[in-house]
Amino acid sequence: MTSNQTIECGIGVREILSGDGGVRRRLMVHCEPQHEAVYVATCTVCPRCLGIRAPGEETPGAVICRSSDDDEPTVTDDLGMRTPVRAVMERDVACVTADVSVDALVALLIRRGASAAAVVDEDGHPVGIVSWSDCLRVRAGAADAGRNAADVMTPMVFSVTETTELSRAIDLMADGGFHQVPVVMGDGSVGGMLSTREVVRWLARPRQHLAP
Repeated sequence: MTSNQTIECGIGVREILSGDGGVRRRLMVHCEPQHEAVYVATCTVCPRCLGIRAPGEETPGAVICRSSDDDEPTVTDDLGMRTPVRAVMERDVACVTADVSVDALVALLIRRGASAAAVVDEDGHPVGIVSWSDCLRVRAGAADAGRNAADVMTPMVFSVTETTELSRAIDLMADGGFHQVPVVMGDGSVGGMLSTREVVRWLARPRQHLAP
């Protein structure tokens, strides 16, 4: 039997800044029925989609779906360490291509209030991470510092998916000494970012038995 209840799936925005100053944006949403991230454009042909609320200046966007009795919440342990990454990650993510200048990158990080950005190829697949520390090497006038994201980024070592358990992601980040890691969608493109800041915020929350 199908339920008449509805669920709202929050929309995230992936913004890719190119070296020529162009910006490409894609709207993404975590599809609860499919348990994975999809592009919002695909929701328009889904029979369970009831409507789309576009993101506003003060209100987040959402895809309104018809829920089913088969949609069960994900049960986690008391500490939340088996929680999937999708419950913790940042969905509005800033990305840049390798030819973006460090000056443009710094401006982007300031505007977004972000500590790092994923460096991606033309298809949005991650090739590296560039952080404030990387940018400061240039600002400090280090002799070996470059001028573009490709020159200062840390090459991509690993990424995680939305279904990766938080404990596994934490282990990978700790072993590699990374404070941020891209979260990739099914097509391998960036769909979000997991940071130690978000992990700490999650672990500091009151214990819950159900993941959001």
